[in-house]
Amino acid sequence: MDGTADSPLDHDAAASRITRMENRVGRMKRVYVGSIILLGVITLAYFAVVGAIPRAVVKPYDSLLILFPVVLFFVVVGIRRASTSARDVLRTEQRLAAGYIVAMVVAGALEIFVFRQGTVAAALPGLLPAAVCFAAAVALGKK
Repeated sequence: MDGTADSPLDHDAAASRITRMENRVGRMKRVYVGSIILLGVITLAYFAVVGAIPRAVVKPYDSLLILFPVVLFFVVVGIRRASTSARDVLRTEQRLAAGYIVAMVVAGALEIFVFRQGTVAAALPGLLPAAVCFAAAVALGKK
């Protein structure tokens, strides 16, 4: 036992522990913000790939693959759960979750019903959920 749990810390030891905790929180924040940015990039790539495939190749039930980025979103939230968050960060996360899921539903509907598969324009709906991710990453990066 190092004795730090039973005795009060002196000034230098306390400053050292505070610095270590600040560094740990900073690393977790960078990992979390980076994972949200990665989610946005993967969402863009996903829509680019799905949009590039002609509809004649895609079966009707294949549109359910739109759930892949939503599942990935919950993986990102799981990364965040590894650390504690302040109340304002939790509010931003709730907005991110709601915004991302709504944007994915809208983008999926546009992908299925509006844009012609196999064209460059079919990749455009992916900009909507990716923009939500990038905006949330900026907001969380400032906190």
